[in-house]
Amino acid sequence: MILDNAASEIFQRSKDWKDPKGAIVHAAHTQGWSWHMFNISTVVHNQTSVTIKFDKGGSQGGRNWQCKDSDGHLCDCDGDGKMLDGGQWYVEGILEELDAPGEFYFDEDMKHLYFYPMKNCTDNKSMTSERDGGTETDTNLKRESCIPDLVASNLQTMIKIEGTMDVPVQNIRIQGIGFRDAAKTYMEQWSAPSGGDWALHRGGAIHLEGTENVVIVDSKFHRLDGNAIMLGGYCHGTQIMRSEFSWLGNGAIATWGDTNGYDATVPSQPRGTVVSQNVMSNLGLYQKQSSGFGQNKACLNAVTDNVMFNLPRAAINFNDGLGGGNMIRGNIIFNACRESGDHGPINSWDRMPFLTNTTGTGPSFTPLPTHTTKNYILANYGASEGFDNDDGSSWYYTYDNVFYAADGFKMDYGGHDSRFYGNLVYATNKHCFGTGSFQKDHADEFFNNTCIVVSTRNPDDSKVGTLYQCSTDGMNPTQNRYLTQSGNATWSCLPHSELFTLAEMQDMGFEANSSVGTIPDAGSIISMAKEILGIQTL
Repeated sequence: MILDNAASEIFQRSKDWKDPKGAIVHAAHTQGWSWHMFNISTVVHNQTSVTIKFDKGGSQGGRNWQCKDSDGHLCDCDGDGKMLDGGQWYVEGILEELDAPGEFYFDEDMKHLYFYPMKNCTDNKSMTSERDGGTETDTNLKRESCIPDLVASNLQTMIKIEGTMDVPVQNIRIQGIGFRDAAKTYMEQWSAPSGGDWALHRGGAIHLEGTENVVIVDSKFHRLDGNAIMLGGYCHGTQIMRSEFSWLGNGAIATWGDTNGYDATVPSQPRGTVVSQNVMSNLGLYQKQSSGFGQNKACLNAVTDNVMFNLPRAAINFNDGLGGGNMIRGNIIFNACRESGDHGPINSWDRMPFLTNTTGTGPSFTPLPTHTTKNYILANYGASEGFDNDDGSSWYYTYDNVFYAADGFKMDYGGHDSRFYGNLVYATNKHCFGTGSFQKDHADEFFNNTCIVVSTRNPDDSKVGTLYQCSTDGMNPTQNRYLTQSGNATWSCLPHSELFTLAEMQDMGFEANSSVGTIPDAGSIISMAKEILGIQTL
């Protein structure tokens, strides 16, 4: 890592670092998709640059970094003269940077802990004495209230239950227990479990491997510096219910199944998992590739009736499509993608096919569909679609959802055989769909949706969607209702450069029985949403 701006503040400050070895640099991927952590080995200064060298780390993200050439243009990383192009970064573990209230530094050699006191902490919490009827402020109590919780964590895993597929641990119930202060894991071993963008540390405060029918219920996971729960390998019938997950360094719940390469016909993956009625918030404090539920090499799982908010990236992430057969129902998701973009509150990738037998017709690369229904999803912050079906995502059935401030349906880079129907999409400065090209008889379906397009930038903008394959062999939208500010709607149908009206699209064979109208009042839109979600006014 080279700092070559001699006038920058960090260039000057780094000259004061007396012993930076062992400090950790946290660096964002150039597009913010993940964070990578590197252990500093040496820092070398000269008049024009500072070179920071690392001796380990960097495996925490599943997507390679991009490079820039000598002219500053993004390029591949082959050849000489190329430099990795990173995003924002910060450093921890430098004594000379201990300069803000609440920060600490631990000198491992001397076993000394340095702490920068809180500023004006006596004003943070008002406490009164019980003496004299509580009418006088007790200064001693006020001073005590300013002392923060200082916890020296050393355990990364608090409960590990481990069996095998042949001899699983069965019928364990964890109920009403609070878990907090597990140690950080971001400098441990990380790797990519499958073909999506995410990498993981295979561990958590609760770590299950080789189990059946484990129940985790009515528990609280708070201030854990890694994952809360990891389901690894053969974990069948796990239930995680009515629990709270908050202020976690990584994710709330993640799965990581085992396969023989692409062969997943042996069911050594988390299957039949139920994640229901939980509240998940403020996750991914360290690693931004963190979610409420991250599915990696697993199938036949249900994520239902949860509330998820304040997340750096997706609330629910499918790193692959192994086996399918999942149900995502009745969840409320908002404030996702707060620290990243090119993503959605629910996200999927399917770059790596797996051979499974979930369909009951013998080994097949065709999985069961994954159903996403009756969810309310607010795609604010850096989110794009409510459900971002990215890079090859296939066999996703998305229906009867309400997506607000969201692009509608997305499918690209070879995705196919998915359906998007019966949804209400409120697209603020966004569109109803954008799909790639398809092979004949494997196109996605988009029908019976209501899509409201609102442009705060240009009220006359009437574009509602883009077909990247202007052929009825590709996706052919039908029976949809498009509502815009002007009451007009246009479509992009590539490779044509012009926009087409509804009548012109119908003349080309698209949008049969679809209609265009003006946006109704807010009360009518709310009534539509209630009807789709089955909400009854008491």
